[in-house]
Amino acid sequence: MRDLAVDLENRPGALARMGEALGAAGVSIEGGGAWVVDGRGVAHFLFQDGAAARKALEAAGIRVVVDREVVVQRLKQDVPGQLGLLTRRMAEAGVNIEVLYSDHDHRLILVVDDELFVLEVARRILEGYGYDVVTAEKGRQGLEIFRQRSKEIDLVLLDKTMPDLDGEETYRAMKAIEPGLLAILTSGYQETEVTTHFLSHELAGFVQKPYLPETLAFKIKQALQRSKKHTHLGQAED
Repeated sequence: MRDLAVDLENRPGALARMGEALGAAGVSIEGGGAWVVDGRGVAHFLFQDGAAARKALEAAGIRVVVDREVVVQRLKQDVPGQLGLLTRRMAEAGVNIEVLYSDHDHRLILVVDDELFVLEVARRILEGYGYDVVTAEKGRQGLEIFRQRSKEIDLVLLDKTMPDLDGEETYRAMKAIEPGLLAILTSGYQETEVTTHFLSHELAGFVQKPYLPETLAFKIKQALQRSKKHTHLGQAED
């Protein structure tokens, strides 16, 4: 994740021009904001692909002032004082905070797999992308966690081959609890070999093992965005 500080003209359409340049290059903004300081527009935005964002902006004649790596820290948002605790520790370490982004959109991912190593790898990858993660070793444990926390869980990352309940059996049981279940299937086998028993619209995606961090993050983000879009459309129609 990269934080790009962008110099903008203080006039109508400057921010639109920036957004259009990024959109034309297929670059998504993860978060940020823009302000007017001393008569100039200053924007700070987060990008998963900072290099692509910078290239698109500079090609459009928009100056990128600073390109920095960011620190992502999950806070216990239900516990008061988390921000003060974190920033106090940084102050005591002599670290000055120049830009702070705050995201309160909880995204909880349940990862179900019978290999502890895979669970740990998935947890580290997803937490690195800002998700909350709960893991379950094998299908039965995953089903029990889902039964208790189905209203909190946004997506399930589900291994196909497990010794007690396999991925399909676990999926069907979870689906009976929560019909709107969002699940991505994972396997070391090819997608065509393991998804034959699922209808085309049932799964939110498939990721082949061993998965790359970028691929896994993209598939999950894509599934969550698609689900959010459909929810908004449904609410609008009501």
